[in-house]
Order: sequence, then C-alpha cells, then structure tokens
Amino acid sequence: MAAIGIPEGFEIRSVLPEEAKEASELEKSSLSVPWSTSELTLFINNPHAIYLAAFLDGKMAGICGCYAGVGECQITNVAVEEKHRRKNIALLLIKRLLEEAKKRNCEKAFLEVAENNLPAIRLYEKLGFRVTGRRKGYYRDSDALLMTLEEI
Repeated sequence: MAAIGIPEGFEIRSVLPEEAKEASELEKSSLSVPWSTSELTLFINNPHAIYLAAFLDGKMAGICGCYAGVGECQITNVAVEEKHRRKNIALLLIKRLLEEAKKRNCEKAFLEVAENNLPAIRLYEKLGFRVTGRRKGYYRDSDALLMTLEEI
C-alpha cells in the first residue's frame, strides 16, 4: 500500500471519559444511529472496549471503537466529521484500532455496514475486509453487510 498522507497537527489517541459528550456530538453529525453520551461513557470505561479519536489541531475530527475479546474484534462505530472526510482519517483510525486489538490477542475483525454506504464499503475492502453475510432490515433504510477481516 502506498504511503498515506498524514495531515499536519494530526494525533490518534484513546478517548477520555470526559470527552464522551464531544464524541457523541461527532457521532450525531455523522451516523444515522449515534450513541448517546451515557452509552459512550459506559463504552469508554469498558475494559473490553477500545475507543479512539483522531484530533486535528486539538479538535476531535473522527472516532472509531470496537469490542476486543475472545480472539475477535467487533468494530462498533466509525465516524469522521464531514469537513474532514477524504483525508484518510477513517483509514488511519481503523488501522490503529486493529493494531490495538491485535495487542489484545485478537486474530480477526468484523463489522456491519449499511449496504448503501459505498464509501465505507470501499474503505473496509481496502483494509482487507470481505463481505461474509447480510443482515436483513438491520438499518432503518437498508440491510447490513457483515464484513470480516480474517487475519489482523
């Protein structure tokens, strides 16, 4: 894979519990079914969860999270603020998320994505995920594709 341009002033790190409200607001602007601040606080504090954020010049620009355990990583949410899309932020976040999951002995990863979310599907395919199933009526307006990365 070619080198990925990293934006100036870019940082990825774990989201702190006091940043749950900011993460929730970012999700509301990007996801059809965002998690609430209280749900994100519980998630951030869960020892089996990894929840990362990308920051540009100190401002949260994207998030992604997963449950990591029993050899598997279930990616639960990925969102990038609209004005920061197409800057490789989601790609970099997911790569870091998978690195962290691997440190926790995860060997494979999976996620659900709306079948009509073609940019996300292309991104996941670029990372090596393949469609392995379908969940009818999973989202309000579409089915979900189950995508799996067989080896992290």
